[in-house]
Amino acid sequence: LMKISAIRVHRAAFKPMGEGAQHAVLIVEVDTDEGVSGVGEIGLAYGTGGRGAAQIVLDLAREKLIGQDPFRTEALSD
Repeated sequence: LMKISAIRVHRAAFKPMGEGAQHAVLIVEVDTDEGVSGVGEIGLAYGTGGRGAAQIVLDLAREKLIGQDPFRTEALSD
């Protein structure tokens, strides 16, 4: 069975047109032991919440997701 082997969080900073504040989008990259990868976005990570959201994902990866079957999505969300 395929297993999740790594999860990385990337921060992509940008400055929206007409705004002075810089925003960040967090991109999550998931790798498997069979070489299959996937990419997603943390939708609630805009503004100052980005660091907290990134840490939550990394904690979940370490405690619950690494070594799991990526196709058992309901089991991963318990």
